[in-house]
Amino acid sequence: QVGGEFYITNYVYNDRIVRGVFDINGNLTSVDYNFGDNLGIPNDEGSFINPGALDSNQNVYFSNAGTSIRVITDLGTGGTPTTFLIPGVAAGGDYATALEVSRHTTDTSTLFVGLSSGEVKKITNANKNDGSRTITSVYNQVGSVSDIHIGNTEQDIYVTYYNYGINSAANSNIRYTNDGFLSSSSREGNFPDIPV
Repeated sequence: QVGGEFYITNYVYNDRIVRGVFDINGNLTSVDYNFGDNLGIPNDEGSFINPGALDSNQNVYFSNAGTSIRVITDLGTGGTPTTFLIPGVAAGGDYATALEVSRHTTDTSTLFVGLSSGEVKKITNANKNDGSRTITSVYNQVGSVSDIHIGNTEQDIYVTYYNYGINSAANSNIRYTNDGFLSSSSREGNFPDIPV
C-alpha cells in the first residue's frame, strides 16, 4: 500500500470487511470490524474465498460480488467511504476469481478481472460511478483464472490458470503477453500438468 494510512481485510464472502486506520507515526488508532455491514454490503456476497484488490493510489478496494464487482471508495484518512457495484462483469454462473489493479495508471483505477470461465477483462475508470467506466474483454481460454500479474508496463501481463489438462500452445496454465493480449504465448515449458 502507498502511504500506509489504513489496511483492509476480508474474511469470507464479503461478510467481514474490516478497516484499520493508522496515525502519522504508524500506530493503529482504530479498527472498524463492522465496516462492510455499515456500508450495507450483503454478508453472502461473493465467493467463500473471495478475491480482492486494493488501489492504494486512489484508496479504493475491489472485490468479487458474483456477476458484479464490489467497489469501496474514499478509504483514506478523513474520507467518507461509499460503495457501489460494477454490474455486468460476468454472466450466468461466472464470477471473478482474480483481481489485479494496474500500478501504471495512478490518476484513476484500471482493474484486470480474471473469471472462472477463463476470460480476462480490463475495466478502466473502475473507481468511478459516473458512466466513464469501460469494460473490455482482453483474453479468453479454457480454464479458470487463478492470478493476474502486471509487469513493467500495462501491456506486460501474466495470467495463470488453476486447472488440470490445459497444457497446449493455445490453452495453458501460464500465459504471457507483451502487447496487452493482442497476442499471447504459453510460458509453461516443461512445467508439469498441475494447477498454478
